[in-house]
Amino acid sequence: MQVNGGMFLRGGFLAKHEVRLLGAQIGGNLDCCDGQFEVKAGAALSAERAVVKGVLFLRGLKAAVRLDLSHAEVGVLADEVDAWAPGSVLDGFRYGALGGDAPTSGAERLAWLHKQPEEDLGANFRPQPWRQLQRVLHEMGHHEDAKQIGIAFQDRLRAIGRIGQSPPTTSPRVARVRRVFAEGAHFCFGKLALYGFRPTRLLAWMAGVWLVCGVLFWLLALPPFSALAPSDPLVFQNPAYETCLPDRSPTPGNWFLCAPLRGEYATFSPFAFSLDILLPLVDLGQEKYWGAFVPTPRPGVGEELFLNWSSGHVARLLIWFETLFGWVCSLLLVAIVSGLARRSEEG
Repeated sequence: MQVNGGMFLRGGFLAKHEVRLLGAQIGGNLDCCDGQFEVKAGAALSAERAVVKGVLFLRGLKAAVRLDLSHAEVGVLADEVDAWAPGSVLDGFRYGALGGDAPTSGAERLAWLHKQPEEDLGANFRPQPWRQLQRVLHEMGHHEDAKQIGIAFQDRLRAIGRIGQSPPTTSPRVARVRRVFAEGAHFCFGKLALYGFRPTRLLAWMAGVWLVCGVLFWLLALPPFSALAPSDPLVFQNPAYETCLPDRSPTPGNWFLCAPLRGEYATFSPFAFSLDILLPLVDLGQEKYWGAFVPTPRPGVGEELFLNWSSGHVARLLIWFETLFGWVCSLLLVAIVSGLARRSEEG
């Protein structure tokens, strides 16, 4: 069917059976405001592959309507979320903008997306409606709402097991390992930066790790742990600092509180030390002059791994953790910022 003007299914319009507009070409608006569609089962309005050059109005309906708009295209969508009944098909549905009083909030539009059939949200997941809505909200200037859709889309992908998929020819064992690593990385990316949509969240994580590790380094540097020591071997060989040695008998010393050391060696600052480790490209001088005080290793592998534990080993593991965490966060931040800059240039 081809309609050069508008098509009106409004006011006193009443349909007892399915309205089929398959492949219809409508040059104006398709107005369904205040219409009644009393269909017991299936879609009340099927407009697969239809093209509406103007506005699709879905407002003030007497009851929610199940629509099938698969691969349909409209210029502007002016709707109410309550007008859509569960089971509505949105796969391939394209629209240029949300017009009139159509809701643009991320929460309301997520409720709209969840009105799709269960199979389109699960086993036969259809990503196009999510991407379409995200793009339209972004182009309309609703950037925060578009981010909410993007975050929910990534959560949905992980919930239905679409992260870390492998080609059919991949062996089951390799595919399983790949999926485990991919899902783990995807989960961490979501927790750290919400998939790149919240870069400031990554900075908050870094600040939290810096403060927590700073406090832990402070505690580990004090007696009775004395797990931090100067990294310069000449300091250990200097007899003037013998009282500072933590393994000195019978009265162990402490490098952090060692009075003779303060005059000519860099003072240990727990929070500066933590920040120096966390930021890979920043040199505050703390990591260069201080490190974990670890006892001599045991000859046996099992004995060294499981029995030879001290506060120095804990400090070393904490340093390794913060170093790796700092590198991961820094690389993620660079990737996110470069991606945002590239999108800004393209847009």
